[in-house]
Amino acid sequence: MPSMRRSSMSILDVARAPVGRGVGTTARALVLFALLAGRGAPAFAQERVDPETQKHFDIANGLYGEQRYADALVEYDAAYERSHNFRILYNRGNCLVMLKREPEAIETFERYLRDGGEQIAEERRTKVRADLESLRLRLGSIALEGAPDGAEIVLDGRVLGRTPLAGPIAAGAGTHDLTLRWSAAIPGWSGEVRVVAGARSVAKIALAPPPGTPTAVGDLGGHAPAESNADDAPAPRRTPRTPGGLVAPALTLSGQLGGTLPAGDATIGTAKAMPAAEIGVGWRLTPFFEVGAFYGGARGGYTLTPVANLETNADFGYRTYGLRARMHLVRGSSFDGWFGVDLGRYSESWTLRGAFGSPEYKFDASSTLFALGLGLDVPLSRGLALGAAVRYVAASAGDLASSCAAADCPGNVFSGSYYASSRGFFELGLRFVWSIPYGGNAEPTPASPGPAVAALPEPPAF
Repeated sequence: MPSMRRSSMSILDVARAPVGRGVGTTARALVLFALLAGRGAPAFAQERVDPETQKHFDIANGLYGEQRYADALVEYDAAYERSHNFRILYNRGNCLVMLKREPEAIETFERYLRDGGEQIAEERRTKVRADLESLRLRLGSIALEGAPDGAEIVLDGRVLGRTPLAGPIAAGAGTHDLTLRWSAAIPGWSGEVRVVAGARSVAKIALAPPPGTPTAVGDLGGHAPAESNADDAPAPRRTPRTPGGLVAPALTLSGQLGGTLPAGDATIGTAKAMPAAEIGVGWRLTPFFEVGAFYGGARGGYTLTPVANLETNADFGYRTYGLRARMHLVRGSSFDGWFGVDLGRYSESWTLRGAFGSPEYKFDASSTLFALGLGLDVPLSRGLALGAAVRYVAASAGDLASSCAAADCPGNVFSGSYYASSRGFFELGLRFVWSIPYGGNAEPTPASPGPAVAALPEPPAF
C-alpha cells in the first residue's frame, strides 16, 4: 500500500536533486536555484509555485499520512484547480486507489501520463502503465434494470448523473451502495450491489414516481427500497416469486400421480381406467427451455371379449421411458405454463387366466413412443411448485411375445389379425417440481478488491 509523507517541499522539487535534511526549505531552494542557473537549467526549473497551491498540497499530504483519504482528495483537488499542475494528478490517483474508486483512479493516471508527457521519468511512466493494467483487471460493471428516466444516480455517496446512461456503470470489484432518487429531499430506492471483476451485475430498480405522479410502483427486483419516514411514501410491492418455483439454470426433480385410460382393442376388449405415476429429472437451461428424462407406468385391468376357455378379466399394464424437451412459454409471477414433447419406448404386458383352473398366459409388446404434453405449475417457494399435467401418448405396440405357442393360446386371442397394435391414450395427473439452482442457493462471493496497487512507488512531495 503506498504511503505519503508529510512534507512542505515545492511541487517543482520532484525535478531537482535532493539535498541534506538539515537545510531549510528556503535555503535549499536558493542553493539549487543557483546550481541550476549556472548549468543552464531547463525552463521548468524557473517556474514559481503559487503559495496557496502549495498550502493545499501540504495539507493533503498530511491528511494522506493520517489515512484520511477522502479529506486528502479534497485538498489535492483544491491544489489542482488552482494550478492544473500534472504532478498533482499522481498523488490524486493514489488517493483514489485507497478509496477503492478504481474507474476514477484509472482516468486520473491516464491524464497524468498524457499531460506529463516527456517530463515524467521513463521509470515512473513504466510503473504507472503497469499499475493501470492491474487496476483495469479489477473492473466490473453495474447495469440498471427498470430505472425510470430522470432519476439521480448515487454510487457510494457520489452523484454520477441522471438516467438514462449511455451504458453500464464501471465499478471496482467489491460491494457498493447504490441509490436512485429524484432529489436529495425525496426518498428513493437503495440497494447493495456486489460487483465481480470482469463481470456485469444487474440492479433491478423499483423507484416510486415523484410525488403527484399517478404511476404504480414497479417490482422491487430483489432489492430493498430506501427506508423512508414520509407518511405519503407508497408501500412497495412484494418481489414476485420465480415463475413455476424454478430458477435457471437449475436441476429439476419432478413426480406425478394420476390416472390413464388406454385405448381399447376392438377385437380383444376394453381397457379400464388405471392409476399412473411418473418420475422425471431435467435441466432447466434457461427460464424458457428445459430438457430431461422420464420413467413412468400404470397398472390395472382389461375387460376381454368373451373367448372360450378364458376369464373375461385380464391384468394389464404398461411402462414408458425416454427423453423430453419442454418450452416454458407462458410465465407470470404466480404460474408457469409449459408445452412438451417426449420420445422414448412403450412396453405393455398382459396376464390372461384360463377358465376352470387353466394356467395363466403372459403376453408382452413394446415399440417407439411419441407424446405431447401440457402443464401448469404454481410456485410455493423459490424451489418448489405444484401443478397439473396432461399428456397424449401414441405408440405402436408391436414385437409381440408370449409364454405359449400360438396354437396353444386360448382362442388365439393374440394371434393373426385379432391383435391391434396401435395405442393412443391420455394421462392426467398432479405433479410436484423441486428446483435445485446450479451452484446452490447461496449468492456468489464477490472477488476481493485486495490492497491498493502494490507497484505504485511511495509518492514524492512533488
